Amino acid sequence: MQNKPSVHYLFLINKKSGANDGPDWEAVLQEKFPNVSLTYQILYLPATFEPEDINRQVKEINPAVLVAAGGDGTVALAASIVAHSSIILGIIPQGSANGMAKELGIPADVEQALDILLQHNPSACDLIKIDNMGYCVHLADAGLNARLIKYFDEGNGRGMLGYAKVVLKSMIRQRKITLQLTTDEGTVTRAAFMVVFANASKYGTGAVINPEGVVHDGYFEVVVVKRLNFGALLGMLIKPGLFNPEKIEIFKVKNVQISAKHAMHFQVDGEYKGRLKKVEASIEPSALQVLIGDKEVKTK
Repeated sequence: MQNKPSVHYLFLINKKSGANDGPDWEAVLQEKFPNVSLTYQILYLPATFEPEDINRQVKEINPAVLVAAGGDGTVALAASIVAHSSIILGIIPQGSANGMAKELGIPADVEQALDILLQHNPSACDLIKIDNMGYCVHLADAGLNARLIKYFDEGNGRGMLGYAKVVLKSMIRQRKITLQLTTDEGTVTRAAFMVVFANASKYGTGAVINPEGVVHDGYFEVVVVKRLNFGALLGMLIKPGLFNPEKIEIFKVKNVQISAKHAMHFQVDGEYKGRLKKVEASIEPSALQVLIGDKEVKTK
C-alpha cells in the first residue's frame, strides 16, 4: 500500500531547457502557493544525472503531483517515473518546442500553466513502450528528423538561418530507408525518409504529422513519410501545417516492429538515441494521469 503523499506538488525543474534558465522558481512558487495546505518542493535536475537516481528521489518524496518544468525530454522523464502509479503528471512548458504541452492545451506562459495545476483537471494518457528505452509520451521517429536532432545537438547555430542550414545538411546526406514494418496485421516493406511512432498528432511547431492522433485511445500511429522535400521539412520545424496526406501512410497499431538493413537514426521525445537496425514498440493504455488545459483535448 502506497504511503500518503508527503507534499502535494514536486516540481522537477530542468533549468537548461529552452533558450535560458527560466524564471526565479522560488519566488514564483512562493507567490503562487501562499496557502501552506498546498505544500510543494523543488527538485532541480543536475547537468548530468542517472534517471534511476531521480526516480528514487521522487519516490522517496512521494508527491501527489509531479510537475515537469522543462521540454519534452523532461516530460518524458517525469512520465516514466509516475507511469502506472497514483502520482499525477503536471507540465510547465520550458523547452524549445513543448510538443506534449501544446497537445494537452497547456499554455507556454508560466503563470497560466501554474493555473492549470490549480484547476486540477486530470485525464488518462497512453504511453508507447519502446524496446529498452523506456516510454515515449509524444513522438519518436527514425530517419530524417532524428538526424536533424543529432545535428542540432552537435551544432551551435540557432534561429531561422541555423535551422535552414541544419535542414539542408540533413536533406543532402539523407537517403530513403528500406524497411520492414510488422504489426498485428502482418508485414509490409516500405521505402521512407522517416517513420514516426506517434502517440500525439503534431510536432511542437504545430506541424501535424498524425491527423488521427489521440493520446488516450489505446492505440498509436506509425506514420511512414514516403516523400519529403526541403520546404516541407523546414515547414515542419518553423510553422504549423499539415503534412501532405499523399506523401504519408498511416498504420494504427498496438504493437510494431521496424527493421532495416542499415542502421537508422532514432529519437524519442526530442532526445537522440543513436543508430539502430531494429525498433520494437507497443502501447500501454491509460498508463498515465496528466493534468490538461482548458483547450479541449482530442478524444476518440
